[in-house]
Amino acid sequence: MGAQLMEKPAKARKPRTAAPAARSRKAEPRPVEKAEPVTVAAPVEREAAEEAEPLGSGSAEPDYAIKVSVSMPGSVVEDIKARVGKRGFSRYVTEAVERRIALDKLGELVGDYLAENGPFSEAVTREVEQEWREAMGLG
Repeated sequence: MGAQLMEKPAKARKPRTAAPAARSRKAEPRPVEKAEPVTVAAPVEREAAEEAEPLGSGSAEPDYAIKVSVSMPGSVVEDIKARVGKRGFSRYVTEAVERRIALDKLGELVGDYLAENGPFSEAVTREVEQEWREAMGLG
């Protein structure tokens, strides 16, 4: 008595459809408002960052570049490229963000001072404004 093989019935497959047109071609840039915040994606793996070139962030230890994805208006991208070219894009954006972080920290410091000591006197405000104008070459 030989063993009989039983065949399984074939499963019904869904018919394949073409991918949507939006996926098959490069997406067009979408217009954005000037006030749209910049979004940053998650950093790449740490191993890649360890092999990256160190950047000068002003800290005691060198800081290593981590590749991120950033969305910003096309006009801003074009302005940056016009100023620095392809090779300077990351450094330009990094320096701008570092300046913003420094200003944020300064704002926090002033806010803490005001919370503890109250507002600056008019005399101190005038003195600081005059020093700032002189430092900026405005008078």
